[in-house]
Amino acid sequence: MSGTSRRAITEFYQRLNGSRPRRRDVFRNIHRFSQVALDRVFFFVGKTSAFEFKRTGSHHLAEQSAKGTGGVLIGAHLGSFAAMSGAGETKNYRINAVMYNANSKVLNSVLQRFGGKDAIRTIDISTDRVSAVLTMKKRIEEGEFVALLADRVVPGSQSSRVDFLGGSAKISTGGFVLASVLKCPVFLVFGLYRGGNKYDVYCEPFEELIRLPRGKEKQEVLDQLAQKYADRLAYYAAKAPDNWFNFYSFWEPDTTGTLEGEK
Repeated sequence: MSGTSRRAITEFYQRLNGSRPRRRDVFRNIHRFSQVALDRVFFFVGKTSAFEFKRTGSHHLAEQSAKGTGGVLIGAHLGSFAAMSGAGETKNYRINAVMYNANSKVLNSVLQRFGGKDAIRTIDISTDRVSAVLTMKKRIEEGEFVALLADRVVPGSQSSRVDFLGGSAKISTGGFVLASVLKCPVFLVFGLYRGGNKYDVYCEPFEELIRLPRGKEKQEVLDQLAQKYADRLAYYAAKAPDNWFNFYSFWEPDTTGTLEGEK
């Protein structure tokens, strides 16, 4: 793993615990990432009998889908978002992963090569965004869910600055805007890897209906939603620090001074 990735892990632990991590902590994080990446293939192709899942809040999505309409799922690069499909959470509804073209092609290739189940589909937003939004609208109206991650901001996309573990970071607000346009609820989903074959899968309601005003007040509401998301992300990150997989400079430059141990 690159020096940039190691520095990113180190900064996360410093902000979380107030001190530099041990080398074995950094190695453990890297090892966890490798394990989760491999397990994701098994989840997507439906080979899950060897895994154990502890579910919390899994009934929320089934209840929502039973109403005849779906919603927006928002996760993060924390643990495995795909663990929800592995946990059998998709047997009563379908999930559509919002991706850019390259990632979408990789996932579809894996599913086709290994005969994967179609509980998860992809929606490419790298080219025709209008068409992608119309596809999302149709699938949500059919009781399906649209899933995306909010802890990485694509250049040129909408975002908000939040306080995250004592530092300033950017959070994507595209999912909140999407939910407001589609008039559907938002749920947070996290799949934390616990070692071996074990995952803890969490789902919690975030917003029943997002209404965005016009003008500058719109950004204020988005900022509030982004901070609410960041607070929940911090909560789950503290539950499983070795599941933090944002291996890049997540925080903006610290103007208040250096973190402990930095020179």
